[in-house]
Amino acid sequence: MSQLTCKNCKNNISSWAVRNFSNSVWWRCGLENNREPSKFNPVDGTTKGGGYNSCGMARAVESICGAEARHWTPRRKKDLFIFLKRI
Repeated sequence: MSQLTCKNCKNNISSWAVRNFSNSVWWRCGLENNREPSKFNPVDGTTKGGGYNSCGMARAVESICGAEARHWTPRRKKDLFIFLKRI
């Protein structure tokens, strides 16, 4: 399943420039179970906002997306046949 890249996934919420000109380490996966919650610091009373982990992290953890890319959805219409082939 080498055709299923996070670059072509609809859940990738990175900008166009990041997707095309950087490594996959900077890509962000927008799946809801891949989101880090915000953290409260009791010392100074501030809350640090959460965010989404990278696409590589989502592919590494089986409960989020996994190596088989269970939650991969096509970003463009031309990738629809890749999606249908794996069903």
